[in-house]
Parts: sequence; structure tokens; C-alpha cells
Amino acid sequence: MEIETLTRLEDDGVTEYQVEEWLPVQHIKEIELSASNNKPIEKNQLPGYTKSINLITHTQPENIPSSVRNLKIREFDEDLTQEKIPSNISSLHLGEYYDKPITASMIPPNITHLNLGWRFSADLSEEMLPATVKSLVLGETFNTPFKKNSIPNSLKILEVGANFSEFQSLIHLPESIETFIFGDNFNRSLESNFKLPKTIKTLIFGKQFNHPIPNGILENEDGLETLKLGSSFAQPLTIDNVPSSVKHLEAPNRAQQYVSEEIFNKYYSLKACLDNKDPSKKGHLEIGDAHKKYLFDKGLKLVIPPSINSLTLHNDAFLKKHNIPRSIKYLTFGSDFINTDNLTQEIDGANIQEPQAAANAISNFDKRFFIRARDIPKTTTHISINSPHIVLDFIPSHITHFKTSKNYFQQINILKNNNNLKSLKIKLLNLNYIIHDELRPLQK
Repeated sequence: MEIETLTRLEDDGVTEYQVEEWLPVQHIKEIELSASNNKPIEKNQLPGYTKSINLITHTQPENIPSSVRNLKIREFDEDLTQEKIPSNISSLHLGEYYDKPITASMIPPNITHLNLGWRFSADLSEEMLPATVKSLVLGETFNTPFKKNSIPNSLKILEVGANFSEFQSLIHLPESIETFIFGDNFNRSLESNFKLPKTIKTLIFGKQFNHPIPNGILENEDGLETLKLGSSFAQPLTIDNVPSSVKHLEAPNRAQQYVSEEIFNKYYSLKACLDNKDPSKKGHLEIGDAHKKYLFDKGLKLVIPPSINSLTLHNDAFLKKHNIPRSIKYLTFGSDFINTDNLTQEIDGANIQEPQAAANAISNFDKRFFIRARDIPKTTTHISINSPHIVLDFIPSHITHFKTSKNYFQQINILKNNNNLKSLKIKLLNLNYIIHDELRPLQK
């Protein structure tokens, strides 16, 4: 049996690099070569249809297929020249070691996304980047003031990292920038000299940010429209510190206890979900503890309109058979997901069919994190698991797209007769093929 439509794989700990020995896969689009895989890449060794490659220990992008558009070189620490980067690359990530001044002439003209990596801290000069660059990531070490004309007018998205505190220099950013991102490790207070550039429409704070937002500090001339706060954020959100211009607000479920009633009604209620005009968020609902009182009936059955086709479950959610509406196509389990239904009900070993290997994969099996394939509607095609603790008995045969978080360590079971998978984003070592006859009752 071949999974001919599988498109994404990560090599994590595979010491002998040989594509055909990984899995019977014909159309891999994304490959990550792990730290233990440091053999030179031979000509024609990588599949000619690959789109993205992540080189962990390789320092030279040699013998990269012409099909590749996205390239990450984690240990690159040489003078950057156009000759060293294949001309077919449009997205370049220089990883953890690069810290050299750059000019526009060093970067291939086809690069539209540039990530200068963790260590880059060089001064920004005029004409540093070619006008083709639309997205720029400045890593954790960067804390150099922006200067006038150091960023091209072509740039649309800019990200800074943990050390950045030169807020007063944001006035020198070009008006072309619409999205500003504080990276995952940024956790600094917004000082009085912070002023959001007038053209920013989307502001994103990464995972670690957890500081109070001063009243009025996020107001800008053109009006901020999207505000996203990372998973650590647990600070008050009110109509005073969330600009009235914001149409879309994302905050972690843990922050909802700090959200004022006005903010909850405007952004998180079922009505807000149904009224959302953002095409990318239309039909999407996130459920957590705060939604219990009006989204579940007396039998703890989830009651939502059929127009909702995308669902994210957070803490104290209820997942059991026939509880998830058949309208749900996209199902996500949040990083704080707990299956409350399993807190009070015993698992009947005679009825729950679970691969014995999955139960043995964790030392202390916790029923609160157990998901049964039978409880997922057959209309659901996409599953995302963002908690490392969740155990799924096996991937249902109707799922076409399945992915887990980077820190996921549980065994992932795929039925050998499953021919519907199109995208599988997991650690390769977590994967296990099973046949239906191998299913065994879960031991209490």
C-alpha cells in the first residue's frame, strides 16, 4: 500500500538518509533533515518535486532541487552572496548563527521572504534589502534602531524578537508595512515611548508576551484592525486598551477570565463568531470554559449553528460520541485541551477500541487527554493537535489533513487501508502503521 497523496514529512532522528526507505511516499513536498543526518546531499538525492527544505547541520545549500522555493539553513555563517543561494529560492531563513552586515546586492532578487536568524544584530543601513522583499524577520538578538530608508517601501510584514526595545525608532518604518509582529520570545513591557506606526493594520504578540497593555497605547492613525495575543497572555482586556477599530481579537483561552463583558460579547460570543466578516475566520468558533453556560444543553451536547464548520476546543471541553456537530470540517485541539467528559466517566474496556501500543506509549495514562476516533464526525477532514499530552487511538480514515505541534511525543497510529491522507505534519518517529485487527481494548 502506498500513501501517494502524503505531502509533508519531518525527518527527526533518522540516521541513514534514504528517501525511499522512509515511507512508501511518492509526493513529499516538505523535508527536514535532522541534526543526526549530516551526510552530504548528493545530486538528485532529494525528490524533484520538493518545495521546502530545512537543513539542520548542513551549512551549504548544495544539490537543492530546482522545485524548492523555501530554504532554511540553520548553521549558515558565511558571507552571503547571490551565488550561494539557488536562484529558485523565494523564502530564505539563515538560522541561528548568521551575524554579518548585508546589502541588497547580496540577496538574490527573487527572495520575497527573508529571515535573518537568531543572532543577527548588525546595523541597518540604507538599501539594505532589495525591493523584492515583502516579509522580514529580525531574530532574538536584534535590538538596533531602525533608520530612515533602511527598510524598503516594498515591505509588508516585519517581525522582531526578544531583545528589541528600540520602540522610538518605529517612526522610521515605511508606510508600506501593514503587519508588525513581536516574536514568540518577546516579553517586554510596552513603555511610554511605544507608538504604533500609523499604517499598521495587524499587530501580533508571540507566545511569551504577558504584560499589561496600557490604555490607548495601541491606537494609531489608520486604525488597528487585528490584534493577536500569544498563549502566555493573561492580562485585562477592556474597551480602554483594545482600540475600537479592532475587528478581530485573538487571545488565549486562559485570558478570558480577564476579559471584560463588553470585550467578550464583541469578540468571543457565538454572535460575534457568526457576525465575523473576516473570510479567514468565517465559520470558526473557539470553545473553552467561558462558553459552557450557553453552548451546551443539559445533556452536555454542543449546540451551535450549522454555519460553523471550524472548531477549536480548549480547556474543559466535552468530547464524546455525537457531541461534535456534523458541520465541523476543521477540528483543532488547543494546547490547554482537557476532555471534561472523561473526568467523571469510566472508560469501558469492552467498548473502547484502542491500539495497545498507544496506551503503553505514556507511563501514566490520563483519560482527560484521550480522544476516540469514533467521536470525530465523519464529515471532519482536518485535525490539528496542539497539546503534547493528547492521545488519539488512530487517525480516522476520513481525515485528509493531520498535524501535531512540534513538542508532540505520542504515538500516531494510521490504519494501513487509509488512502485518504493528503497532508501529514508530524515527527516521523511517532508514526506507526496498524491494521484493524491489531486494535485492542484500552487497559484501565
